[in-house]
Parts: sequence; C-alpha cells; structure tokens
Amino acid sequence: MKIIPPYIRQRNTVSSAEVKIFELAKKTTVSSDWIMLHSLNVSKHQYKKWSELDFVLVSSLGILVFEVKGGRVTCNDGIWIFTDRYGISKRKSEGPFVQAKTGMEALKEMLAEEFGDPSIKKLLMGWGVVFPDISFKIKSPEAPLDVVCDQSRVSGKSEFLKYII
Repeated sequence: MKIIPPYIRQRNTVSSAEVKIFELAKKTTVSSDWIMLHSLNVSKHQYKKWSELDFVLVSSLGILVFEVKGGRVTCNDGIWIFTDRYGISKRKSEGPFVQAKTGMEALKEMLAEEFGDPSIKKLLMGWGVVFPDISFKIKSPEAPLDVVCDQSRVSGKSEFLKYII
C-alpha cells in the first residue's frame, strides 16, 4: 500500500500506536491504487478550529478514516481515560468514536466544497477506531464493535486487511 508521506514524521506527538499502524499498512498488500494518508490535517470542522485525522485510506471502494488510540483505554461514566506507557492518564469527554466520525464528516464536507456536492454524496465513506495495544471490550451504543480494530486485528497484515475490507 502506498503511504503518504512515505515516512512517519518523528515529532513528539506521533504515538507508538500510530507507528505500529504505519508499519503494518506498509506491509499490507492491496490494489496499487490504494493510498493511506497519515496525519491528514482538516482545517474545517463542526466544532474544532483544526482537526487531525490519524489515517485516511483512499481506495476504489471509498474512503475510510481511522482514529488510533494506543495504551490502555477505558470509559467510566461517559469519560474516556487514555493511559500511556508511562502511566500518565488523560481524561476526555469526547471519545475516539466521536473523534473519528466527526473527522470523517469534516473531510466529507471539505471534499463536497471542493468537488461539488452531488459527486461526493455518491462516495462511500466510513470511519473506524484502532486500538493496537488492547483487546477492546467496552460494550456501548456509542462504541460499535464493527468499527473497532483492536490488538487481535493488528497481529498481522492478513488480519488487518480483513478489518479494512
């Protein structure tokens, strides 16, 4: 799979989880017209001044937006808790599912402005959430398991390919 940019940017904000998915995507064999964009910035968003999409897969089948969350992830009473490898936790009311969904919607809106609304309405778009470090067990209407890629699906390129197809 072609990845743009062809290298992962080494900056403080790149998570080891994103590096795992970047390396896995590089090894995944798909049609030559499939492109994975890493760290795509979206300058218009419904309620954020700026949004960053971890990965965007563009293929002849459509466009998929992926939010990647590494470390331990839990949700208690509607508050998402993200704990990194150093044991540092961050709490957020916005979960990764909302983040992925609204990021996809922002991208779709920008594409509609650029290329015309009727053509974009026909475009198949979706989103998913990737948890490469955990087995995701949260059962909630707000966290649909059919869009989840967890530790079991990043163990190899064939499992990852089953997820993205």
